[in-house]
Amino acid sequence: MPDGVLPPDRMARVTADMLVAKEAYHQKKKVFDRQGINPQKSVLQAYGIDSAAYVRSLDYYSARPALFIRVYRQVDSLIKRRADSLDRSMENKKVKKPVIKPRKGGRPASAKPKGWRPPGF
Repeated sequence: MPDGVLPPDRMARVTADMLVAKEAYHQKKKVFDRQGINPQKSVLQAYGIDSAAYVRSLDYYSARPALFIRVYRQVDSLIKRRADSLDRSMENKKVKKPVIKPRKGGRPASAKPKGWRPPGF
């Protein structure tokens, strides 16, 4: 392994987290932008590497298809295990619907007042 190139196991973990971060960003772009958060940069910081090291490693593995496939199979496995773990966790938690109690006057807090209309109507 050349200097400055991430070992395959570490490359797989970083890449899996980068893909999850990228998807999270696309799902909540406005939130991340408003907060000034770059999730992929945060992943690299968490692993203590810079973008140049990641790109150098990506270039190295991309130039070696057999090794690249091995790394991406591991990435796929890591993401599937995380998704399965999250699914099991969600199934084990019993999420109760919130109960809306009536306010004074007898109507639930979520009920619209009589004659209420959205602005502009």
